[in-house]
Amino acid sequence: MKIPSFIDNIRIIIWLIVLIGSIVAINPSFTDGFGTDLQFGLEIEGGSWINLELEGNLVQAEGDSATIFEYLIEQRSEIDVTFVGLTEEVFTFSAEDLETNERAITNSITWATPTFDTEAGTFTFESTDNTALGTILQYINGGSKVTLVSFEDEEWFEVRRSLTSEEETLADEMTRQDFESYLLDWYNEKLEGIATVTRLLNRVSPETTKDSRDIISTKLNYLGLSDIPVKTIENDRYISVEFAGLELGEAESLVTEQGKFEIKIVVEAADETGEENIYDYVTSGSEIKSVDHYTKGLTDLKWYVPFNLSQEGAEAFAAKCIQYDAINYPNEHQIAMFLDDVLIFEAPIQGTLADSIEDGSWVNDGELLASFGTADEDAERARNLWIQMNAGALPVKQRVVTEGYVSPTLGSLFLKEIVYAGIAAILVVGLIVYLRYKKPKITLPLLVTAFSETIIVLGVASLIGHQLDLPSIAGVLATLGTGVDQMVIITDEVTSGEDGGGKLRVSLTKRVSRAFAIIFASATTTIMAMIPLAYMQLGVLRGFAIITIIGILVGVFITRPTYAKVINIILGQDKSSR
Repeated sequence: MKIPSFIDNIRIIIWLIVLIGSIVAINPSFTDGFGTDLQFGLEIEGGSWINLELEGNLVQAEGDSATIFEYLIEQRSEIDVTFVGLTEEVFTFSAEDLETNERAITNSITWATPTFDTEAGTFTFESTDNTALGTILQYINGGSKVTLVSFEDEEWFEVRRSLTSEEETLADEMTRQDFESYLLDWYNEKLEGIATVTRLLNRVSPETTKDSRDIISTKLNYLGLSDIPVKTIENDRYISVEFAGLELGEAESLVTEQGKFEIKIVVEAADETGEENIYDYVTSGSEIKSVDHYTKGLTDLKWYVPFNLSQEGAEAFAAKCIQYDAINYPNEHQIAMFLDDVLIFEAPIQGTLADSIEDGSWVNDGELLASFGTADEDAERARNLWIQMNAGALPVKQRVVTEGYVSPTLGSLFLKEIVYAGIAAILVVGLIVYLRYKKPKITLPLLVTAFSETIIVLGVASLIGHQLDLPSIAGVLATLGTGVDQMVIITDEVTSGEDGGGKLRVSLTKRVSRAFAIIFASATTTIMAMIPLAYMQLGVLRGFAIITIIGILVGVFITRPTYAKVINIILGQDKSSR
């Protein structure tokens, strides 16, 4: 009897190459026990988990816009103004000696560009009620960014304020409701006689939480920690991060590194009485377009981080510099950079930058330079800022609310149980297939192909750095079952084409094509169902979806065609159609 020539078939050769490559990727070793390059999740390998809360408030407020604007102008300019009237969102105010006070009033109006009528002693600007409320909320919160957001089909002001150390202590000690009542009282005390906060939630919007989740994930990958599970929980209120194999202290240091980057401009410089600088918000780290590598100056030996703002960020930066006349009076209105509300850089605008802002050419470039000192700690500060800017600086500050550590002892025992369960599943499936066909020459190839498919899926997971948590392992077992089911379909089509004497009654090519039509349709619908789960990062479902998609693709394009060819060769039915 002629021995079938497996090696002559290109599909089998590709299968062997992929299988060997997968084994190399898994890299099994037997030094100090069995080990691999596979990355396992927190439940199996042990490690730390941390839940983060983003600091900020969702606020609904009401108040008279004219009263608010009058208060803001007087506080910032130290000049008495009087509301004259409002016509189609154009506010008119009057002030004495307007020509002398024009510059001070212009600097105080950060939300619009005023127009002056010195003969009439009035000035006007266009604005809205939401602008008035957002500006006063920004003012009482020290210049923190305030934006309009939608939450649960309602409009809120998102105030990206950081908690003081005293407030963080109260937040830990109080219930959520009591702490929100405390913050509500704080706001209304600050706004007494000006506006009123009617509702307050101590959280940020789901969109801000999701953006921060993606930034943290990018930062961890940038630091070399690939595929760390980062997800939002509890109605997008918190961010949960899992670090398999890391001690709690190391994990906490990774996620609590400085991350909130803001650029502000000095509205009013500190004076001899000890008053601190008053800043106005310009833009945040979300408007950073690109960052060059931190570098050391050749002559001054200082550390620098060159970076570029987006078009929107550059326009906002230029507008503030022109509004406060920082291009002509840089020492009075310096540019400041804050990382987690800590001042890291402050300097006047240099002449060349001021000129390019004034003539409008700089906006198309948006290049800025953060400079530090010459010491080793300055180099570390520059590196830290470079990493944060590359990953994308967080829009708000985060704090750890809960954390914990999982011992790897139970995980290793559980992993052994999973291996035993997988082997048992393959054996049971093999027994069932043997009882169905009564032919070892069918059963053995099916088992070998199914086992090889599992190895290839694990090899792909190792290559892409996917962390195998429990749902991912469930996905491996699920693809094993799906693979066996589809190979049974192929086997039925191959064997049902024989008559009692083993002769072919119906075209084998047509029967195998029909089997693969069923397999492709099933694979397509399953992948379409899994893609949303993998893309939307829905917690534990994401790992299952990713592994399921990998398993289906491996099966459809590698192991199923290989099995069909092997069965054809073994049964002597691989005709010239090869």
